[in-house]
Amino acid sequence: MKHSKIYQHENTGKELIPPFLKGELGSTIHLHSWSRERVPEYIWLGLLRDSCATKKEYFDKFYNLKEYILNRFEEPLDKFSNILKMDRLNKKEFFETIVDIFGPHVLDPLIVVSYFDNDIREIFYNKDNNNDKRILKLQEIVTKMYERYDEFAMDVRYSVIILKLNRVRFLSNLKDSIMIEALTKYPYMDYNSPEMELYSTSLSSFEGMDFSFNNNYEYSKYFYEEMYLMTDCNPMILSYEENVDYEKIKEKMLELRKLLIKSNEITYDDKRDVIIGNITYVYKMINEIISNNLGNSIVSRFVLRTISEIYVNIKFLCLKSKNEPKIWESFKDYGSGKYKLIYKKIEEGISTAKNCSHFNSDILKLLSNENKSEEFLKVSFTNFANKNTRQKFIDVGEKDLYDTYYDYDTCFSHGYWGAIRESSLLFCDNAAHNYHSVSDVECEQKLICCYSDLCFLLDKIIKIMNEELGVE
Repeated sequence: MKHSKIYQHENTGKELIPPFLKGELGSTIHLHSWSRERVPEYIWLGLLRDSCATKKEYFDKFYNLKEYILNRFEEPLDKFSNILKMDRLNKKEFFETIVDIFGPHVLDPLIVVSYFDNDIREIFYNKDNNNDKRILKLQEIVTKMYERYDEFAMDVRYSVIILKLNRVRFLSNLKDSIMIEALTKYPYMDYNSPEMELYSTSLSSFEGMDFSFNNNYEYSKYFYEEMYLMTDCNPMILSYEENVDYEKIKEKMLELRKLLIKSNEITYDDKRDVIIGNITYVYKMINEIISNNLGNSIVSRFVLRTISEIYVNIKFLCLKSKNEPKIWESFKDYGSGKYKLIYKKIEEGISTAKNCSHFNSDILKLLSNENKSEEFLKVSFTNFANKNTRQKFIDVGEKDLYDTYYDYDTCFSHGYWGAIRESSLLFCDNAAHNYHSVSDVECEQKLICCYSDLCFLLDKIIKIMNEELGVE
């Protein structure tokens, strides 16, 4: 299935809405999970499909079963939970018909997830099998069915549609539609046919219109609960190369260190103070990353975000200072005002610092009064340039940096779900567990090393030192 492009999304100012969710259609769509809600109900069809060597063999047999169901029962028999609820005589007859068409033992694996149903055990039981083998077979079928557009899964989904088709009526103006074409031709089409992607999409959408799963997937929950108890988790740890560009980052840091030492010879002014202060802050953060071997850590993402913002702030200040020479002082006052607000709240009893041990309010007061008395220091509730972060990146020609480095690393600093999922929860590589997440309490999952990106940002920062302060 081809995914929509960003430009095809509707921009509401607050959200980017994908095409499927636009307009009235978006308000009526109810999402259902193929893997969680439907796979367990259709796994009996998956076992039938698995028993056949080819697609043609399967559908030749399946159509015989479908004709029997159509002539014998009023309601379609697609969900396994409904089959289990049939009265005993009808159920035994149905199971025996499956044996006649597909062969003995074909549904034997379902014995372990059939609410201890005696009829399925009586008719499909294979004495040469054991529960371990049954469970492994179910795992195999769930894995094959899990991806809804895979060939195996599509054969099962098509089967579900065919079982219901005698209850569906199409409007006359749809007789030449892709849907009708897909229903007619799918069983005879090669999986690699150019039309197959379009057919698969149409058939999947049609099968997904079954809303009877809305509040009724008790069997699916039961199935996964049983499989969870009977099979082991298989946490999957993604492995990346460690210490990439380690020598290069050390060389860059040595170069930056020499430039910072040399900068001490520059005559003091606010511009020099702000630029060197910011860059030294960058130097210390990277030094902590390297010294503690944190290049592939969550913390490294915080540092990358901060460095990209510091770099843009410096570049923005340099750009604006051509017409606003006092902007360097404004930058200092903005930061000092933040400290002032914190210690004043503590000093006046508005807030308390008794439980906050990682700062000293006396130091905050001293630093706030360093450049000017607090009586002349404003506290600003907008940033020093009255610009949002994204706009500053755009103004200095670094929008790509915002769209990649800043946006991605912000997910980590704000604890957004994508970052949490990537760094802190392992994938359980077991389809029978619904590929659920496993807490990485042993801290085994490492992220891609950030040294190459740090080098990239350091090059930009060193260039600013060269151009704005003449330090080379």
